[in-house]
Amino acid sequence: MCFLNLRKYEEAKHYAERAVAIREKTLGPTHSLLAESLCNLGGILMHMGQYNEARTYLERALPIAENVHGDDHPNVGAILNSLGLCFMNLRKYEEAKHYTERAVAIREKTLGPTQSLYEEAKPYAERAVAIREKTLGPTQSLLADSLCNLGGILMHMGQYNEARTYLERALSIAENVHGDNRRKVAATLNSLGLCFLHLRKYE
Repeated sequence: MCFLNLRKYEEAKHYAERAVAIREKTLGPTHSLLAESLCNLGGILMHMGQYNEARTYLERALPIAENVHGDDHPNVGAILNSLGLCFMNLRKYEEAKHYTERAVAIREKTLGPTQSLYEEAKPYAERAVAIREKTLGPTQSLLADSLCNLGGILMHMGQYNEARTYLERALSIAENVHGDNRRKVAATLNSLGLCFLHLRKYE
């Protein structure tokens, strides 16, 4: 995945497509390693904004992973989460909600209830925001990171309106610092999209 990290998406896509073809030919159409390659290719296509194409590979990976690992395995949850993001970006919100809710259910089942952990984490995240805003000022990238962390905790707690306010602040800073196309902007937009999905504010 080093080509992906270097943002050489076309090269990354080329090698990922070859990996899919080789694994399908040598291992067959139901092997877990093929599902892994399909997920890698789907992830690259998501980074490229090609959500419809990404969706097709993720939808191929999902039944393989379910068959190999079972319906409640974390690997299945990761694919479901990616599919939720794909459908959200395609503005197919009911499908996005379906996959996201399944992913959350798997995470809670495999990790156990985490509400108390988020409640413990929240005051520390709030302190981090306050300290960074005081020491760095209201427009620094590190403040945006802390705002995103706090927003993520609030989302996990189901407090989507409050999460939205922090994520919108983070987005404004990230866009100002990084421009429209940087990864931090995209990550914040994805989190905001999930917030609006749960708030059912689709437009």
